Amino acid sequence: MPTNTPVSFERWFSQIFDHPVQDPPWYQALDAHFPRISAGTRIAYLTRLFETPGSLLAAYSDAQVDQGLSCLFAFDVMFDLKERIVPLDLRLRCIRSMTTLFRGCFEQRCPPVLSHLDEPDASPLNSVCYMWWDSLPLIAQRQFHPRRSSSGALDEAVLQTMREILQSSSAACQEGALHGLGHWAPYCSEPAEIIDEFLGRNRHIRKELHQYALRARIGCVQ
Repeated sequence: MPTNTPVSFERWFSQIFDHPVQDPPWYQALDAHFPRISAGTRIAYLTRLFETPGSLLAAYSDAQVDQGLSCLFAFDVMFDLKERIVPLDLRLRCIRSMTTLFRGCFEQRCPPVLSHLDEPDASPLNSVCYMWWDSLPLIAQRQFHPRRSSSGALDEAVLQTMREILQSSSAACQEGALHGLGHWAPYCSEPAEIIDEFLGRNRHIRKELHQYALRARIGCVQ
């Protein structure tokens, strides 16, 4: 299929999520393919998905949503957030829409178990929630690409989005944001400041999550 062939949002969405749950997941099959559309269109479709996760994903099981979201990383779709051919304002909107993805999907579906401890009774979605910011290819752009004018804006958007997600009451969402900030901590001072704000607001969280936050503050996460 040529890259300029029109693919509607509905068809793109269906090709991501309309699959039976299997092990290994559908996107690891040799004949698996992802809809070939322009980077700008992909960013627009991602934003639409992230801004309305509750209604769009309501008909799918946690395992289907997990495999659908995971395929976005498996097919390197998230690298479009670094694609300078896509207008910066569209990329920033997509990043900011991840706050709604966490609140409208992970916060609603993930039980309050901690993935870094492999606690039992997790949803299939706990893992992708935990690994989201670790997998996103946007860590410290101004550190690695200082000459790109967009680097600072991308960094600010990611850090602010993780800050907002830490305001969630969901332990899974909090842990996911802390995990991401832990990977940022070696490169800039903002993660420590954001984590200090979080700890200041949440003096009675589980000691395991508090300890994880302290480790994330100094970049001691995996």
